[in-house]
Parts: sequence; structure tokens; C-alpha cells
Amino acid sequence: MTNTKHIVLVTAWFYPENKVASFRLNSFAKYLNKTKYKVTVVSMTHRQKTLHELFNANINVYREPYNRWIRVRKQQPGDSYLKHKLFAINNKLIKQFSTLDYPGWSKRVVNRLREIDNVEPIDLILSSYAPVDAHIAACKFKQKFSNVKWIADMRDEMSRNRFLSPNEKAKLAKLEREFSKSLDGLISVSEPILEDFKILMNNRSISYKEIRNGFDHDFPISESFNEKFTLLYAGTFYAGIKPDTLFVALVKLKEKRLLGENWVLKLLGTHRNFFVPKQLEKHLLFLPPVPNETAVIEMMNADCNIIIHPPMETKGVYSGKLFEYLSTGKPILALLDTEDVAAKLINDMHAGEVVDFNDHEGIQEAVMNIYKNWEKRVLPDVSIDQRNKLHRSKQVVFLEELIDELLE
Repeated sequence: MTNTKHIVLVTAWFYPENKVASFRLNSFAKYLNKTKYKVTVVSMTHRQKTLHELFNANINVYREPYNRWIRVRKQQPGDSYLKHKLFAINNKLIKQFSTLDYPGWSKRVVNRLREIDNVEPIDLILSSYAPVDAHIAACKFKQKFSNVKWIADMRDEMSRNRFLSPNEKAKLAKLEREFSKSLDGLISVSEPILEDFKILMNNRSISYKEIRNGFDHDFPISESFNEKFTLLYAGTFYAGIKPDTLFVALVKLKEKRLLGENWVLKLLGTHRNFFVPKQLEKHLLFLPPVPNETAVIEMMNADCNIIIHPPMETKGVYSGKLFEYLSTGKPILALLDTEDVAAKLINDMHAGEVVDFNDHEGIQEAVMNIYKNWEKRVLPDVSIDQRNKLHRSKQVVFLEELIDELLE
């Protein structure tokens, strides 16, 4: 073990949090080769739980507290009007005067990194955005200890995120310029987002690598069929991401008497923050949020899994559930940008029907194609080899390549 390199992951979100953001960092900690690397995690205090339940390995995890009063508040679609307004005012004030989502946390992280380095010198830090607090902590540490390598994990766009205010974008753009002076490596979930960061960072000495998300279970492909045609949408709807065009298509199919009555659309962990046509009420089943593994089982038990993501200015969007959908072998109904990466992946794997989010006629045709295959008990001919390459453990191999390159 004397030749192992000490890797520290800095992330706000980590096990046992049931979030897409934590799943990515969980996989880094879980699958990085323990004969090559000693892995330490510095995260945020959410809930106390032993990590041996997940990793069964000697990984030190330090959880630093944050100010529970002065912080950005996460809004939920089911919040009351008063709660929504109070949270909105709170968040606006914090964003006005700070770049941090959790004031105080990054300073504690820097202090913890110094303590860790004193005991066992750190070779490389990997910090993950969002929130930006993790990068700020890593940057401050790197500026004091220039021999330590630093990789920034960009799960999302920063200054080019279209959902942010001009003020927020300007502050993040300033931070991007600051980070670029200290970064050794940068990773992101797709090539288009990675290409954007190459332009923003404008630093040829930074090494870039695409590290996709993936699925992290060992269930085999499902070959089951329901007596009632069962569609599933897993997740929430927010901003411009709504099921409106799908509903228009389903209503039309009912009016044409093509779809019949023997079907149900399950909405897993979905808040009812959208309009439901009266004709569809009896076909919708709202299910509460569940742990990720249970959600995967629901996907495997469905006859069709649905992705809804309207075209946006930016490219490179893989829906959070796409890789888990692909892992099931069940057909995918994808209403999205047909020129973006998710559409290409689904088409390349022959995993379902890809149609433009705004194409009402195309959506009707896509639904009927999947429905007719359900009637005939026919599943997509998904390559097992292609599917297995989407496992998170395979993506971590690419991360190891970058780490080794930087530490040589």
C-alpha cells in the first residue's frame, strides 16, 4: 500500500443521500481501484450513517456541518405558496451577497483538508459542482499547496446555466476564470458540456475528460410484460419540463380509439405541478418517491419508460434516469431534442422511440409503436455488451486514466 496515491473527493452530496448528484460521487469512491488509490471523502453533514453498508471498504468520510439558517433553501413543487415565496426571497438575498450556497461550509472543508494532509499527504483532490462551494474549497487549498493536483467535476453547466439570473451567471463566470488558473483537470458528463468548458477556461494546460453517469446495479435485463400496458415516468417536472405534449398525444389516441382503456401511466416521485386533461385522470397513478434501487425495480416492471426534456439552447443533456432506463432493456419513449446526445445514445442502442418534444403526431406514432410491440410481447433488441458499458464502474476506469496522467 506504500505506493498508493491519496485521492480526496470533495462533494456536498454523498451517501446516504438519495440524489443523482450523490450517486455519481458514490461510484467514484466505490469503484476507484483501492490497490492504486487511498480514497478519502469530505462531504456535508446531512444524516449520520455508516458507509460500510455501501462500500464495505476502509474509506474515511468526513462530514462537515453547514449553517442551517443562512443557506440556500431547496424549493419543492409541493411547497405552499407562502413557503415558496419565503424561500425565494431567502435565496435571492443569499445569491445577491454571496457566491456560496452554504456559507461557512467551504471554510470548514479547507480546514479539514489541511488536517487530512498533515496526517497523510494528499496527491489529488476531485471536487464536484453543484454547489460551487466544493470547488471554492478545493481552489483555496490548491493555492496553498500547489503540488497537489486538482480535478473539477462539472455535473452541470456553471455560468452557462440558462436557469440562473444574470447576476448569478456573472459571479460564476468570474469564478470559472479564477478556477482555470489552478485546475489540472476537468471532467463533465457529456462532450458538448466539456467543449463549452474548454472555451470558458481558455487554458490549454488543463486536461479534459468525459466521464458519463451510468447505472449502478447488477439486475439482469427484464423480460416481463404487464397485463395492463404500463408506462412509467420517474422524477419531477420543473420549469419548462412538463408532460403537456405527451398528454396532448395520449388524448388524441383515446379520441381515435387507438390506445383503448387498458393502460396506466405511473408517475414515480412526481409532484402534481402540471395540468392533467380530464380524459387521462383515471389512467394516471402518482407514486411517492422511493430509494433508487426500488425505483430501478419499478422501471424494470414497466412496459415503457418515459423521458421528457424539451430542446434547450445548450447541448449535452443526458436525463438523470436515462442510463437506468437503458439498463432495464424495456423500451424508452423519449420526447426531447432529437439532435442531442441522449437521442443519439437511444438510437444507437435501438432502445426505443425518439421523437421531438413538440411533434404531436410523432409522439402518437411512437406511443403506438411501443404499444403494438407490447401486444406482441416484443422487446427492443438491446446489445448486452453496449448496455454493460454504461455501468458506472466502466466510467470510473476513464477517471483513473486521467488521475494517472496527472500524477505521472
